[in-house]
Amino acid sequence: MFVWDTVAQIIIHYSDGRYAVKAAIHDNKVYVLRVVSYWGVTAHLELDYCTLGTMEEDNSTVEISLGEKTAHNLTNNPADYAFEFDDNNMPIVTIKNSSKKYKLIGKDGKPYLSDTKGTFGGHKVSKIYGRLDCPSANRYIAKGKYVKHRVFLQTKKRLLPQGTDLVRYV
Repeated sequence: MFVWDTVAQIIIHYSDGRYAVKAAIHDNKVYVLRVVSYWGVTAHLELDYCTLGTMEEDNSTVEISLGEKTAHNLTNNPADYAFEFDDNNMPIVTIKNSSKKYKLIGKDGKPYLSDTKGTFGGHKVSKIYGRLDCPSANRYIAKGKYVKHRVFLQTKKRLLPQGTDLVRYV
């Protein structure tokens, strides 16, 4: 994580930037929000800070507890994360409303725009629907197949458009 002084034209801070998705400078501290995701660990947010002016990668940081709900509130767009500071100068991590819309298929089989991503996917032509982590579907997608007729659905309630055979659900 580098901080550049635009007036003096020098680096005034250097610290560990692994997994960093957002940073903020407040009250002479550099706060770094990280999305930590690796084998065996559920993806989650971590927040820490160090003093502005640090010039080493292996500096000591102070971790700030985010709470279970905030720590697992992930977004695909790092620009959606925001820092706010309370009266005690403690950071609060929030997610701004994104203007991104997702095209989903409703129970009537017609597309609509949603603020949230679909949790199920399927193949519109064969009317096979299932979870987004379906190994079979992901193999076809990796081969470049399936994508042209791929659809996304928000909930299981909307999972079966009219004319879809329940047996075909995977």
